[in-house]
Amino acid sequence: MRPNTVEISICIGMLADITNPALDVQKLPTHPTGSLEVLTVPACVRRTGMETKLLIDGAPLEHREPDRSLLRLLGQARRYKEMIMQNADVYVADLAAKAGVTRSYFTRVFRLSFLAPEITVAILQGRQPPQLAANKLMQAGVLSPLWPDQHRQLGFK
Repeated sequence: MRPNTVEISICIGMLADITNPALDVQKLPTHPTGSLEVLTVPACVRRTGMETKLLIDGAPLEHREPDRSLLRLLGQARRYKEMIMQNADVYVADLAAKAGVTRSYFTRVFRLSFLAPEITVAILQGRQPPQLAANKLMQAGVLSPLWPDQHRQLGFK
């Protein structure tokens, strides 16, 4: 591991052996002989919520699991929006107290209920940009009301 890359060393002579489904790892030599190829991949390690992830530049986004922290935020945003819609005559501070959070947190999460539908779907499917974590989404500040601007603001292209 390097700051912006991952280096993988491959012994070409052993490639056939290690791709064999019947491989017995115990029988692999500890010091293989033959030519060694080094594959360098642009990547970095990022903290995303409670986990640390290896983000590989250019890797497809379709095969990732949805980020649980982002899913939780979207669920809270929907819940807070429903609370406001059902209690139009109640102050936000009172709704926040009822939800067990501060007024500031309540309003920051509530804003997320106005995300562009494509962004919401991408998050639900785990296709958001790798750098978009829950803490970044919460710190995004006031999101643009224009969906194309939200795409740019949050790193969607």
